[in-house]
Amino acid sequence: MNHSGSLPDKKDLRKELKRSLANLSADEIRDRSQKAAHQLTDFLRSHNHPVRTLGLYAPMSDEVQWNLSPELVNWINQEIKKGMIVCFPYFSADEKSGMKFYKTASCAIEELKEIEVFQKKMLVPVSDQDECIPDCLIIPGLGFTAEGIRLGRGKGYYDRYLFGKSSLKIGLTFETQICSFIPRDEHDINLDVVVTDQLVRRINK
Repeated sequence: MNHSGSLPDKKDLRKELKRSLANLSADEIRDRSQKAAHQLTDFLRSHNHPVRTLGLYAPMSDEVQWNLSPELVNWINQEIKKGMIVCFPYFSADEKSGMKFYKTASCAIEELKEIEVFQKKMLVPVSDQDECIPDCLIIPGLGFTAEGIRLGRGKGYYDRYLFGKSSLKIGLTFETQICSFIPRDEHDINLDVVVTDQLVRRINK
């Protein structure tokens, strides 16, 4: 996604990126999600350091539906048998409380419960389970740059959570959501890898 003329601010860019996602049909999202999940599975398989605790996300309707990929789900389940822990984020309506990750028995979305936060229904883990700090996180977003800058939905949960952590940060998105420019604030946390339905971008830092 390229921009000409004056550079957009985050508010305008979010609107543009949401329009781009709205133009994708359910079939297109499903097809591109399978391709993105394949790229992610290949990356995780070939990654030099084994993942001990994997932070996942429950996809919204316009995000990569990684959970529909048998290839990725099978890889995760195999790693769980070897001792890997999986966890999902819990979002508190009190933004100061931020986001925490809680362990789940598997990567099945069906294990999660539905809550309403900011007038949106979201799937989250049961918060009386063990809290985890993932050493590898799969992170959604509205837009990303090839340099690892991420544009989320505006609440800043991931940026606050990732501050000061050394976790491997992997953005997962569609190639149509790659931007030539995203405004970056001082508190924004850059990613280490950006995976799309077309390729894997490793960020040189």
